Formats: sequence, structure tokens, C-alpha cells
Amino acid sequence: MIVSFIVLQILLVIALIYDIHSQIIPNLLNGIILLTGLLFNIYFSQWSGVFDSVLGIITGLGLTFILYIWRAIAAGDVKLFAAIGAYLGIEQISILLVTSIFIAGAIAILYWLSNRTLKDKTMPFMYAVFPAALFVVWI
Repeated sequence: MIVSFIVLQILLVIALIYDIHSQIIPNLLNGIILLTGLLFNIYFSQWSGVFDSVLGIITGLGLTFILYIWRAIAAGDVKLFAAIGAYLGIEQISILLVTSIFIAGAIAILYWLSNRTLKDKTMPFMYAVFPAALFVVWI
């Protein structure tokens, strides 16, 4: 199982680099994350792994779609959370989302304290998702 988490971290580093440079997470990368998550869960947990992956995908998609509607995150982030849900399942994807939101809030507060403004500022959500994923997966 540790191999799957290492692969996930490598794929998230790639997503972080894309998000920093272009503020886009490619659909192909999201597809690879989703597919490898499903395959790892099938390999390690058979049918219960498929069930966990599908619930993680639905939860990741559903929870972040609300944030997308509120324009808090972009569509690539929604697809990324669905894909990560294939690895983590329903419980851990929920923890990842909450942790990511707290980290994003902390980053925004630090930015505001240093610049005294947040007007028209956006940041790649991967700044928050990547450390949150490290926390959720390894702790």
C-alpha cells in the first residue's frame, strides 16, 4: 500500500508544478491519477477497493463541486479531488479537503499580513492541497 502513496505523491508533485506554472491541472494527469488510484485499490483490496475508490471519487467530486460553484476553486481542482478520491476513499478525501481549506486560509492570512491586501489575488490551490495530502497520507 505504501507504493500507492508514493506514486500518488509523485503525481501530486507533477500537478503542483503544472498548477504553479500554468494554473491548469491537465485532464490527462487527473485521468492518470484516477486510473492508478482505482488500479491500486483493486490490487490491494479487490472489490472492497473498487467500492472505496468509487465512494472517494464521488465524495471528492461532490464536495469540491460546491466550492467550484462558489468560484472558490477551478474545475481542474474539482477533477483532481475526484481523482485523489480514487486513492484515498471517502474518509481520507474528506479530511484532505478540510485540511486543504485550512492551509489555504492560513496562506491567505499570511499573505494579507505581509501585503495588507488580497484584492484580485489568486493562488494555485495546489499550494494548500500538496502539504495537506502529505499530512493525510503519511500521518
